[in-house]
Amino acid sequence: MLPLDVANRNACDQTKLLSACTYTLPMTDLWTYVYITMIVWVGFVIPFTLFYYEADSEKDLFQRLVEAGQSWFVFVIAFALGLGIGYGVGGYIIFQSPTLQSGVARLSADLSGALGCIPDNAFEAVQGSVSCDGVSNTGLTWNKWSTRTTFPIYCIALATIMGWLLFMVFAGVGLVALPVDMIKSYIYRPQKLITKTEYIRQAADIGRKAKTILDGLREVQLDVRRNGRSRRSRGKLKGLTSELVGLEEEEMKLREVYPQSEDAELSWAVTVMGYFLNFFGGVLAACISGTWLIHIIVYMFLNPPLDPLLNTMFSQMDAVFGLFGTAAFAVFCFYLVLATLKGNFKVGMNFLIFSVHPMSPGNTLMSSFLFNTSLIMLCSISIIQFCSAAFDQYANETSIDEIFGNQITNLKGIGVLFQTNTFIFALFSISCLTMLVLPFVGRIKHKPKANFDSTYGGAGDE
Repeated sequence: MLPLDVANRNACDQTKLLSACTYTLPMTDLWTYVYITMIVWVGFVIPFTLFYYEADSEKDLFQRLVEAGQSWFVFVIAFALGLGIGYGVGGYIIFQSPTLQSGVARLSADLSGALGCIPDNAFEAVQGSVSCDGVSNTGLTWNKWSTRTTFPIYCIALATIMGWLLFMVFAGVGLVALPVDMIKSYIYRPQKLITKTEYIRQAADIGRKAKTILDGLREVQLDVRRNGRSRRSRGKLKGLTSELVGLEEEEMKLREVYPQSEDAELSWAVTVMGYFLNFFGGVLAACISGTWLIHIIVYMFLNPPLDPLLNTMFSQMDAVFGLFGTAAFAVFCFYLVLATLKGNFKVGMNFLIFSVHPMSPGNTLMSSFLFNTSLIMLCSISIIQFCSAAFDQYANETSIDEIFGNQITNLKGIGVLFQTNTFIFALFSISCLTMLVLPFVGRIKHKPKANFDSTYGGAGDE
């Protein structure tokens, strides 16, 4: 949607207002529809399915639906009350306009007459001063006026705030973890295949660990049936789940160094090629992550910006061919989604004060998948706001720039979070902290270590 919005604006002469263009898509309406659809999924559809899957599996279909419906009804009431109260109290856009005056005459900008929508009592005079062309002019009066925003825009604003609380952690970690883990997986890749004897020994060890985890799960199940779900049972279940995830990863690594397909040599060759692709992908990801962090420093933190950086690069690429700039713009935006996914996987079950459901390819429960889907969906709303602010020169006069730059940024109360770049500072700080810690901890281990025969044929002899 974001690259489409930019391409939609570029389809019209830059000297014309978007409202004066013809043959353009109604992007403002499309943005509203997409956002409201996402909010409905996050606030209504996914919670109900989560409650359904978390219901007691021993009950029949109707009982599970009733149990899920009761929990969902309470959640929806709380969700609706929060939105309604918030909109009633803070659903206003606050604008400021200066009134210039001198010692002889007072020049007033009659904004109410120009806009035709500001009531006479909406102005609040606030004394201040500004600097024009380096000359300080005191005695300037700032006029504040407010107007009610639409309910969909306010819903988008709240969803953006909620998304930022997740995005600043996930993307902050993911921007560093994505290239680092890809490169580390190549550095610590398995070097050789193992023998059949070693495979049997390692598989037996995994089997013993799996039996221990299974016994622990049975004990938790009995405890829940007798005493209900308690903090103790939830804590033990969390620990066992974490052990199970680690055991599954250990088993996957064991399969890599002892492939059991009909053509084991081909399978091993594909595995080796995958690690080489990881290395090149990690280098590319490191370049994109580094460029993102530099762009944040020189363009978003400094006022005035030191350099437009990526905004200029996209514009120059568009000058060569219109699709180049838009494609590069899409790559940098979508990379944030990949970084967020990586951060979600990396943070795993240790996110702040609550547990994030673990995800693993081919081994993810439906409830975990739905939960993480809602998190990533919320984060994507914040990604759009972040990209519209980071590329506001390139995406100037787009529909999303109107939604975030002129409305949400000036919302009463919560707008100050965007004006002061609070979330962006937090994202950058988390990235810097991850950069200092991650490269030196959490070495990716491949069990068993490669000190056996390098040929699969030799492995079969034992």
